[in-house]
Amino acid sequence: MKINDFVNDNFIILKTMYDNQVTVLNETQIPLSQIQIADALGYSKNKVYSVFKKLQQEGYIEAIGKGKYRLSDTSIVIIETMEKLDKKLEGER
Repeated sequence: MKINDFVNDNFIILKTMYDNQVTVLNETQIPLSQIQIADALGYSKNKVYSVFKKLQQEGYIEAIGKGKYRLSDTSIVIIETMEKLDKKLEGER
């Protein structure tokens, strides 16, 4: 099993955003819209909207313009820690 078998929708959406970050003029951002994320994950638009709203309220993502977002430092630490754990678990098999 991989770590992704144990994570929830919040993490899956954050990880998708993390994996699709770009840097434009020294600013890291996620150029994907909520609809594009929903399509990529096979989620409904309403589900992604609901998760985005919660993640923004809790400070894990920040809107930096119309349809553009940025991950908080906390989100990045969570994702990178989970990736390290996943690699460690893979190595133990």
